[in-house]
Amino acid sequence: MIAPLKKVFPSRISLILTFIMTGIVHDLVTMAVRQDVAFLFTPWVFFLGIGVVLGKTAGMDIAARSWGVRAAAQLTYLGFCLALAILVFTIRGGGLSPVKSVSQRSCPNNQNFRYWPRVCENVAFIIM
Repeated sequence: MIAPLKKVFPSRISLILTFIMTGIVHDLVTMAVRQDVAFLFTPWVFFLGIGVVLGKTAGMDIAARSWGVRAAAQLTYLGFCLALAILVFTIRGGGLSPVKSVSQRSCPNNQNFRYWPRVCENVAFIIM
């Protein structure tokens, strides 16, 4: 039987590891569906986990704020973490292997496609 991560690691580390494992599962499902290598969820939820830990450490609590303020703060937080994940995804070359994106496969003569179309496809997949 697997012990909860809190029994093995400090709570902050176990929280971040839990977020990372969730990202890995989401990436594996995405790769299975798309039949293409893409690691976008893992860095995204890693940054989300870091944000949770930093927020707890700083004593940040927006529960008393209005619904609109909470929604705006959460959307900003999600968007910022997604932007960081896209940056990492782009820097890493769109994944861990140089697999061509759907755009590149459908337009084999166009050499101008790099990795940005692949990032956009993954973001579109997340939203859908």
